[in-house]
Amino acid sequence: MCQSVISALLHIDKIRGVIFIYYLTRIGVVGVFIILVVSIAFLWDYIAGKLEKSRVKTKIGKMITVLITMILQLLFVLTITAIYHLTFIDTLFVTCFLILTITWILSYFGNYNQNSQSITDKYQGGNDYQVKVFKLRLNPVLIGIYFR
Repeated sequence: MCQSVISALLHIDKIRGVIFIYYLTRIGVVGVFIILVVSIAFLWDYIAGKLEKSRVKTKIGKMITVLITMILQLLFVLTITAIYHLTFIDTLFVTCFLILTITWILSYFGNYNQNSQSITDKYQGGNDYQVKVFKLRLNPVLIGIYFR
């Protein structure tokens, strides 16, 4: 009788260990997914800044850049869906929402920090300051991100 109770308790401990490892793995997968999305958003913001400086001139060049951005996003979503066995629509929604939010927040807070620094310089050093109104910049990469 004692032997069967002990073996049952050991079996329950093994099941708890497997469940713990399963949930730990799920948390790790979600963490990797979020890190991937955030790093892709930062990468796309960097590329958008470079393209804004180079100024793609022709309409064909802008259309190609928008299409390439949209195709890269689709490939990214399909890759995440295939690797982690998630549903396509959920992955598409979450990645698009995160990338859109991060690119917009980077633009907004960059302008906010410049304005804060200008005002601080004025009151500490007496320099003139110019507060810039936030204006959403659009270039082919950001158009591809916003309008997919």
